[in-house]
Amino acid sequence: MKYWDSFWSGGADSGCIGTTDKLRELFQSYYESWEQVAKEVVKTRKSAFRCLDVACGKGEVSKVLSEQLSGIAVSFTGIDRANISYSLDMPEHSVELFSGANFEKFFNTNKKFELIASSFGIEYLSLEESIRLLKEYIENDGLVALNTHLNDSIISKVSLEEISAIRDFFNDDKLELIEKELSSHFNVELAKAYLVRLNELNEQNDGRLAGCGLTDAVVSAFASSQRKMSTSIDLKRVKLTYEDYIERLNDQLRASRRAQELKPLINKLGFEVLFSKKLYNVKNELTSQFLLLRKY
Repeated sequence: MKYWDSFWSGGADSGCIGTTDKLRELFQSYYESWEQVAKEVVKTRKSAFRCLDVACGKGEVSKVLSEQLSGIAVSFTGIDRANISYSLDMPEHSVELFSGANFEKFFNTNKKFELIASSFGIEYLSLEESIRLLKEYIENDGLVALNTHLNDSIISKVSLEEISAIRDFFNDDKLELIEKELSSHFNVELAKAYLVRLNELNEQNDGRLAGCGLTDAVVSAFASSQRKMSTSIDLKRVKLTYEDYIERLNDQLRASRRAQELKPLINKLGFEVLFSKKLYNVKNELTSQFLLLRKY
């Protein structure tokens, strides 16, 4: 899980589909769905209630629900295998976290929740863990709200394309030859030749190298070496960063497949489906599947 630790510690706000501001601008249906969840909560919960945010990351779901549920005392519990932390602005809302090394300790608690919520999260757990949460930790008449990855979403499509582009970068013979020269005697002409080839690979991969920030990382490494008047440059740090990035993308793709396996299992657990819909961004690209369920 080191790749998720580095992701969240690197300043990420909300995970797979961008920063909070961009989400609000580009994924209106995402926020509308969570607002619908909040309205369902208000129908039945006029006072305190407990919410479990599964694979919570920096708490995007908790924050969205907290905004919508001002005036109700809400106890949020966030669980995540990565090392994370977050807080909420509403004084009447509390947060308890089980993250990193403390993740497993959550399963030793006897808590039950009126709402179990997850956005691009529960599918990262094992199927056994997910089913246990939905069987043992939900109150009768409680709600479950899940926004999950899909194999055919734009997120999965971009992940596959970025993995392919980065592997082209790793395996390009021309870049490897220039790198060897740069490692012994860095100069501007060699750096330019490297960037020209990198740009060619970027164009061959429809801009995915630039899209995932790899070209900026290489340019930054070159600029740093030039400022320091270094006689050589080692791009190992950039490559290690993007090996880590590929692992995170592969984890997302595995989660997409697991989300499909989870759905028929949920159907056997005694839930009423309040709504189920696929979400799209402003470009009408498929992003995810949203489910709101009630335990009966």
